[in-house]
Amino acid sequence: MGDQPEILYRSAPMDNAQAVGDKRDFFPIYKLKDTCRAFRQDFEQLSSAFTSLPLNTPHPDDGSFFLQDESEGNDRQAYIRQWTRTYYQIPGNWSTAGTFAPTFPGFPGYIVLPNSSATQGRNPFTPTGGVDCKIYYEYFMVGTSQTYASELDIPLYPVQKFYFTANPTLPCQSVVPAAGLSFGDQYWLPTTPTQEEYKTWIANATADGWDSGKVWLGETDPGQFVVQSTREQLAGNIWARVTRAVLAQ
Repeated sequence: MGDQPEILYRSAPMDNAQAVGDKRDFFPIYKLKDTCRAFRQDFEQLSSAFTSLPLNTPHPDDGSFFLQDESEGNDRQAYIRQWTRTYYQIPGNWSTAGTFAPTFPGFPGYIVLPNSSATQGRNPFTPTGGVDCKIYYEYFMVGTSQTYASELDIPLYPVQKFYFTANPTLPCQSVVPAAGLSFGDQYWLPTTPTQEEYKTWIANATADGWDSGKVWLGETDPGQFVVQSTREQLAGNIWARVTRAVLAQ
């Protein structure tokens, strides 16, 4: 007798995706392991019926997990396709420490010897090796019907600028009192923030450290301001707004 055709059997039609095996948990942000998880789970389906799910689809057993990745998979016997779906919870906000090398504003005036009655000031300065900064993470799932349609729609916080109040397009590396400042034959126009405001930020930062308010959010007793704001992808459609702040000095 000649070769017989191979006969393949399956126990069900397999028109719909079926979970195979247990969920395999992992922690995308270990610091949040008690409040934010993710997992991978294998699925099987008839190859001819297979279609990818859109990202952000909730898991059928727990709507707090959202699909953020599907592997390519492979075809098995009986024309069955097996692949892996990865589901994430949306992380809560958190922060960590880092370093940054900002340029702190100067105070215009003569740099003089101690006990002199002349106006004192300081030059703008960038600390060698940088200073401690705090890195704030805020997460968003972007897409249709979400707060933001795409990651580019997530607004970034503006980096703190120092500029002449009369002309916001003209930056200044120093902060000037609200009344302006005259010394010698020079006159400095007022800036935003004013020197009085900035010195208040320094006082708050010195007294309260990272418990001082955030300038960019208009909090009370501000002492920390933005030096960098970026976007960072966690997985799929889940993105973080990453904000670096330093304490005024």
